[in-house]
Amino acid sequence: MRDYKKPFIALAFVVVFMAGMQVTQSQPNWPTMRTTQAFAKWTAGTNTLSVTAEAVATEDFVNECVLQNDDDSGIEMFVGDSASQPFQLSPGENITIPIDDISTLFVVAASGTPVLNYLCR
Repeated sequence: MRDYKKPFIALAFVVVFMAGMQVTQSQPNWPTMRTTQAFAKWTAGTNTLSVTAEAVATEDFVNECVLQNDDDSGIEMFVGDSASQPFQLSPGENITIPIDDISTLFVVAASGTPVLNYLCR
């Protein structure tokens, strides 16, 4: 016949021992994330550009943007930040950019007035 008292005594010791301990759990040091509710809105539009760099839009809570140089523009445009716009988009080309603040995304025309189409979520 088995002695069932020994496992019970060991379990009782663990419970009493654990009751005296203070258990704390630290949270990971992750960056603050925006909720997905902020990304539920779609922003779309068309901008006629000039040779002066300008922000794509003033909306700020986005997840990503698709920028397209309109097929009918016939003029190159450049994409980047407020300091420089090194990425070239030829007429008809598009790019998808993961970005959370569209007001920091700038575009400029190589010359003339090309048309930028954008769609952000």
